[in-house]
Amino acid sequence: MGYYKDLREHIAALDEAGLLVKIDEQINKDTELMPLVRWQFRGLSEEERRAFMFTNVTDVKGKKYDIPVVVGTLAASRQIYGFGLQCKPEEIVDRWNKAQSNPIPPKIVDKAVVHEEVHNGSSLMDRGGLGEFPIPISTPGYDCAPFTTASHWFTKDPETGVYNMGHRTMSPYLQVTCITHRKDAIIPSS
Repeated sequence: MGYYKDLREHIAALDEAGLLVKIDEQINKDTELMPLVRWQFRGLSEEERRAFMFTNVTDVKGKKYDIPVVVGTLAASRQIYGFGLQCKPEEIVDRWNKAQSNPIPPKIVDKAVVHEEVHNGSSLMDRGGLGEFPIPISTPGYDCAPFTTASHWFTKDPETGVYNMGHRTMSPYLQVTCITHRKDAIIPSS
């Protein structure tokens, strides 16, 4: 079987395998969402841990989001991590070693699903900029702001042409800028 073509396909496969819990009740992304997910790490065995999908998300100001939030879909457990790589948990290290030894060069395309909705220039703020996305506060009472924990950054060195893919956290800043948590690098999104 080939790899999942996108996150939606991966989430559907998790659901079909019984590894996803869907929550349709309203939940506050700033105070309730992450503590609910973390509960499973304080009492359930690793085999019982699940990914979560929240479909009715609000924030502390009462704003409702039409975008669901998924948490733990990549690594809530070794089982889920292996599921994403389509291997058994004990095969994860070998799968990574093989991938790193045989990198696939990026392919730049002119037309892709990701290009179906693009906001830039004056239209960037039509939906609130980065405020459009229901980014949760990971540790309410400790974190000063929302941030993503599974952001993938693709960069290309302008001098060498070498590509790099990094997995870093990201905080929205002033609705139009992303701050990655790597040596205070600020990457403008416009």
